[in-house]
Amino acid sequence: MLQALRQFAGAVIVSLAALALSATAVTAQQPVREGFWGSVGAGYGTAELTCDNCGDVAREGSFSGFLVMGLTIGPSFLVGLEVDGWVKTINGDPLRLGGLNGTVQWYPSRSMGLFVKGGIGIAYARGDLRFPASVFLDDAGLGYLFGIGYDVPIAGALAVTPLASFYGGNIGDVQNAQGVGFNIFQFLVALTLH
Repeated sequence: MLQALRQFAGAVIVSLAALALSATAVTAQQPVREGFWGSVGAGYGTAELTCDNCGDVAREGSFSGFLVMGLTIGPSFLVGLEVDGWVKTINGDPLRLGGLNGTVQWYPSRSMGLFVKGGIGIAYARGDLRFPASVFLDDAGLGYLFGIGYDVPIAGALAVTPLASFYGGNIGDVQNAQGVGFNIFQFLVALTLH
């Protein structure tokens, strides 16, 4: 887990440096954050499954995406409901991991697009896994979400938003597997409408 967090931190630092360089190339536009907002994005995610009594499933990379909709409660704060998903076929069996989280998104500067977000909600896992024993997952548990991104305005209230996030959850005991959980690092590009 510590190694995964170090990889995530390194990827975030590289992403922020790239965002800072790209933001200087965009003409200065005052961001508009008011009323209803939404964002949809896709990209790459790496997922790891853990089990207290049966070992871990090695981290796997695949398609990942999200959709969030919500309301602006001030020029620096947005609240939303976010759906995240990750899917991959492993050994011929599809594995689907996802989350439904209530989120808060905070912009430290009203004039910049940089934001951090966090949330809690429900994590969901469905698929047939072989830790060494076969375990079929079709369960939900407590979920969480953390992320960082940057809105780059492209036209009026529309922005391109590169972001990195970390989400997952604790599914709990499933069949003969105890303490099943997962976590996913996502690197996405989204379209955001404020």
